[in-house]
Formats: sequence, C-alpha cells, structure tokens
Amino acid sequence: MKSFFIAIILLLCTALVMFSSSSMLGAARGFELFIANVFPALFPFFVCISSLKRLGAFKVKNSKPAMTVLEIFMLCCISGSPTGSLLVDNSFGGDIPLLSLRKRSILSAICNLSSPVFIIGAVCTNMLGHTQLAIPIAISHYGTSALLLILFMVFNRNKIHAKETHTIGKPIGLQYVLPESIAESMQTMLRLGGTLIFFSVIIGILSGFHLITSMPPLDRGLIFGIIEMTNGIEILACSGIQPRLTLSLISALLSLGGICIFIQASSVSKLSPLPYLGTKLFHAITAGALCYFIFPYMPDKISAVTNSFDHTLFLANLLTMGELALCGAFASSIAILFSIIISGKTRAS
Repeated sequence: MKSFFIAIILLLCTALVMFSSSSMLGAARGFELFIANVFPALFPFFVCISSLKRLGAFKVKNSKPAMTVLEIFMLCCISGSPTGSLLVDNSFGGDIPLLSLRKRSILSAICNLSSPVFIIGAVCTNMLGHTQLAIPIAISHYGTSALLLILFMVFNRNKIHAKETHTIGKPIGLQYVLPESIAESMQTMLRLGGTLIFFSVIIGILSGFHLITSMPPLDRGLIFGIIEMTNGIEILACSGIQPRLTLSLISALLSLGGICIFIQASSVSKLSPLPYLGTKLFHAITAGALCYFIFPYMPDKISAVTNSFDHTLFLANLLTMGELALCGAFASSIAILFSIIISGKTRAS
C-alpha cells in the first residue's frame, strides 16, 4: 500500500510539470473560493466552538443525548461542512467516547451539510442564476439529513454508555481563551483551505486531459463532483440539461460532499471511512431522488436554467465576493449566538 501511494504522488508530480498552467489556474481558483466563501463562513464559527470547548461547554449527560445531537444538527445546518465532524468529535469523542468510532462517523456524515449561504449564494444565484431553485435543493438536502438523523436516534437511543465528561476542566478567563481559540481555528482553517486548493489543482490537471474534456458535461460534472463538489456543480449548472435533472444531480453532489469534504472532515476529527462514505452515498442518492420527485410541485417552476458563470475564475466579480462574505459573516454570527445559548443551557443543566 505504501508503494502504491508513492507511485500516485510521483505521478501527480509529473502531471504538475506537464500541466503547469492548468494546475496554477486550479490553485488560484481554489484559493479564491476559500477566501471568498469558506473562510468568512467558517472561521468565526470555529473560534466560537473552540472557545466554548475551552470554557467547558461541551458536555453530554446520559439523560439528554438526543438534545445534544439535535443541537449539533441545528448548528450544522447553519454553518456547513466540516463543522458536523468537529462538533460530533468534541461532544461524543475524547478519551472516554460516548459513541463508538463507527457511530461517530455515521453521525458526522449526517451532520456534515452544505450551508444555506453556499446553496443560495454560490450555487443558485451565481451558478444557476435563479435564487428560487434553492427551495427544492434545500428541502431535499436538509430533509433527507433530518430523516437520517431520526433513524440514527431511533436505532441508537439506548447505546450511549458513559459518564458525563468535560472537555475542559475549570473555566478560565476569556482574555486567555480567545487568543488560543483564534490560533487553533486558524490552524484548522489552513488545513481546510490547503485541502480545497489541493483538490482544485487535481481538478485543473484532469481538465488538461483530452479524455476528460471530451466527455459529456453530465459525466464530467459527476466525476469532478465526486472529487470536489463545487467544480462538479459548476459543470452541471452549465451543462444545458433539463432543470429537473440538473437540480437533482446538484442536490446529490451537495449531500455527497466529495472526497475533498471527507479529507477536510478527517482533518478535524477521527473518522472511519466506510461508515462515513456509505452514509454520505445513501444521503446523496436519497436527496437526489427526493429533489427529482418534488421539483414539479414547486411554486413558480422555472422552465430553463440560465447561467452567466465565468469558467476562468470562481466568483470573479468583487461585488459578488463581498456579498457572499457578508452573508457568511451574518450566518456565522447567528451560529455563534445560537451556540452561546446552547452553552448557557448546558451549564444550567
């Protein structure tokens, strides 16, 4: 296995030299996506989570595990991936885990969701050109995840066996907690950003192969989406296929997350690949089928999906970048306020 990975890395290094312009463009695109969308949406939330963890807010009582899972799910609906894995690991992992690694991986897969900012702003507004299309995508994406969460709680309601655990001992002053939380969050964001840029480079290299570029947009979008979902969604949005199928496939890719999201989630928590990826695959298939079914019943159905997206750079318009940054900051502020409320309820209990 070690020799296999060495061969893959050497092959990648060769491809970087042969397709240097495509790899540079992919790196630039991934960096712009990280700065414009991912960083403003996740960094404030990560600082909040790290501060609450250091203040001893993350603790789970055996009498209220369902409430903790529900709170994590609601926070993840606001903040997006990979905060689901981070919160699940903080609450149910540690030295004395409240859930097994397999069950934590399944719960992480259920809670790793795309944020409303990304669905409405990046996907529906910039790529598809119609904000209304966020309705069927959101219903299928979040609705399927909620169903999976209910099933998870039904089958695991009596399987959390551990004493109450505190991530941090005595609370300390915020003047000490905040700088450490910022430093820890920056390290986490660098891991996430590096992963996103790396996979964008791989997408750029693959785009240089004639075999890949000659594929139909549908096939190319699915292949790229499995690697990194944003690139795949962009291709599907520009494919010209019927809106119903386009939205269904986009909803499936959003729910799957791709290999890039899995690597990002693994960088902030311990995950078992098979349970995680199996759950995400089931989520993707179910969400895509649900979106395809409910699309004809949506109000003000749009007959054609338009798109004015520029292929050369993602979010090249500075005004759009600013709007998404503000939306991300606003969503993160809501998440911070909600998490503070949760922290107060946890300490009171």
